[in-house]
Amino acid sequence: MKGVNDSPHPIRVLVVDDSAFTRMALTRMIESDPALCVTETAQNGREALEKIASLHPDVGGTGMGSI
Repeated sequence: MKGVNDSPHPIRVLVVDDSAFTRMALTRMIESDPALCVTETAQNGREALEKIASLHPDVGGTGMGSI
């Protein structure tokens, strides 16, 4: 079964949520697809913006409470 990305390079994801448990669970789910790679996690919007500026992920994901 193919992943979501046919590129030889995985899609780099930044996971953002204030719950450490949720960040861990999302990271495990995302990394179960070989087409995706979690580059880093952040616990709030400010931290996410700093990491986006330095890591340049392809995608960022957040819970609604973090907006």
